[in-house]
Amino acid sequence: LGCYGAKSFLLRDGKKVLQCVYYENDQVLPRLIRGQVHRCVGNYDRARDVLICMSVRPGLSSEQKNAQEAVKASDAEMRALFKKLREV
Repeated sequence: LGCYGAKSFLLRDGKKVLQCVYYENDQVLPRLIRGQVHRCVGNYDRARDVLICMSVRPGLSSEQKNAQEAVKASDAEMRALFKKLREV
């Protein structure tokens, strides 16, 4: 999974787990502390079910709040769209 010197790690959110791979470039992978929120930016590879991380750093509380609000807004929009599609 993590060839060519890549570092692999798992991100956990409750019971859900996401496999991640980080190829060190100009930034070294920071020490990941269990229980701490991390901000990972990258591309999700659906075929391999892995997140290829370009950037990893500790997450800010404001980012965590924004993410939760974005999920709520997306969920509401998807529910409304699904409801409209069922009516057709």
